[in-house]
Amino acid sequence: MLSVRTDFLSSGHKIALAALLLIAISFGTLRGLQAQSSQATIAGVVTDARGAVLAHASIIIKNLSTGIVTTVQSNGSGVYSAPNLPIGEYAVIVEQAGFRRYEVGSVVLTTGHIIGINAALLPSGDNQTVEVSAAPLELETRTSEIGQIIETTSVSELPLGNRSSMNIIALTGGAVFIDSANYSLSGGRTKSSMTWLDGG
Repeated sequence: MLSVRTDFLSSGHKIALAALLLIAISFGTLRGLQAQSSQATIAGVVTDARGAVLAHASIIIKNLSTGIVTTVQSNGSGVYSAPNLPIGEYAVIVEQAGFRRYEVGSVVLTTGHIIGINAALLPSGDNQTVEVSAAPLELETRTSEIGQIIETTSVSELPLGNRSSMNIIALTGGAVFIDSANYSLSGGRTKSSMTWLDGG
């Protein structure tokens, strides 16, 4: 229990101190919620073929399941970021006047991923397109978060005992149960992870 000696403060100072403590607690809570997101991010750098950064390039990100399109622009350093994307399969198109269109046909986003797609644009010819068919590397280099999706097929077809959600958590790599309700993932502290069922 935190105790703060306030008998030497005036009532105005006590109110200001209480407000500062409330702001600090709220900030810490919001940061914790932000770090435990069920969404994903696509980010990267747009350059030309020689490596010079391209500002104000358009990055069009289309969810292939829903058809929803998210558009962002690269900044003055050629960097772009599209956060808070729902998990799913996406197509990514990068366009800049005077350059060929750059396309990545299929990018699969899972919970908490930050996928890097760096686009090196070639000078334009006759509205030609550079199509990249290989998916980006799944190695996570931008954050230490680990996320895993257990597909519906696994949940419905594997023998999960009493059908408790805790049995599904046991399918993830690195899950160690302390008791029936508390578990640690990859050496982390108990009660420090988030679990979503059906995306919620």
